[in-house]
Amino acid sequence: MSGIYETVLTPQHWDLTVSEIGEAFGGAHTALLVNDGMVRVVTHANFPVELTTAYNQYYSRHDEIVDAVEHGMVGVVRRRAELIASLPPLEILHDWCLPNGFADGLFVCLTGSPSITTFAVTTPPSTRKDKTARSHELFQRLTPHLQRAVRAQQLLADLEGRNHDLVHATNHVQHGIVLLASNCRLIHANAAAEQLLSEHQGLHTLFERINADYLTGETPSAGGSLLWERPSTGRPLIVHVLPQPRSLAEQQQSRRTAMLVIVDPDVQPRAPTDILRNLYGLTRSEAEVAIMVSRGHGLKPIAEELSLSTATVKSHLQRVGLLHDQVTSELACPRWAGWKDVPMA
Repeated sequence: MSGIYETVLTPQHWDLTVSEIGEAFGGAHTALLVNDGMVRVVTHANFPVELTTAYNQYYSRHDEIVDAVEHGMVGVVRRRAELIASLPPLEILHDWCLPNGFADGLFVCLTGSPSITTFAVTTPPSTRKDKTARSHELFQRLTPHLQRAVRAQQLLADLEGRNHDLVHATNHVQHGIVLLASNCRLIHANAAAEQLLSEHQGLHTLFERINADYLTGETPSAGGSLLWERPSTGRPLIVHVLPQPRSLAEQQQSRRTAMLVIVDPDVQPRAPTDILRNLYGLTRSEAEVAIMVSRGHGLKPIAEELSLSTATVKSHLQRVGLLHDQVTSELACPRWAGWKDVPMA
């Protein structure tokens, strides 16, 4: 039984587990099958690999027996004889099952969609009803344990996928994002935060202060913002502290977790030309002029930098202003409003 639950954290143990279950049924062949809605495959089995390959490459698409199991009730053990009784002659039965000694068997659908998992125990035919009944009862008793293991493994895989997506997303954020637990334990830092940490910006000392002010004892949970003077040159970092809600299990503890948003004012965001073009339907030349205006350049420097005439620059500015007044707020430049009225003469 312990082997079944070991598969939750170590999926590779399924190979050993299916073999041990087969031994419990008198040396039966066993297999774990997964159908993700696109394809069904044997993921773990105790029979020769060439049989698994043949099944996955061809017979899985023509397996009416497992089809019936997947469309039946979850958690209910069914015999092959019951499943094929209402089916026409089956290619998989005569070309794959019987030639390889899979004459009889028990099947159970462990989980439903979207990822359907089925466990199969194939056994030699038996004329002893008491033996068949014992096998059925044993398999039914094993089923809840198999279900818990598969569901827990699926949950962990889902959490791992979400964590990967979240890490990938935060690494595209310009500001530093840090998850900090009590006692200055660093849970996660995105790429921007790791860069600041590697540059010795005094963040470890900052973490100690935040731990004392926000994460221990009866400190308020509303959060706050502070400036942090860094040892290196440059303006102070802006740090927003956002204490995270405690879970039910954490409410009786003094521990608290906070998310820190670290803004480096020396890193100036620049509006990419392609973004402006996509958002506002500008030409590349118009977008380049708009960006240079947002940085405080005048008509003559813009014309020289972009190799344009001042008349063309004025034309671009008028068109941008007339078509998209919201560019003013997007570029956050007070100068912008006046550029719409630049005379053409």
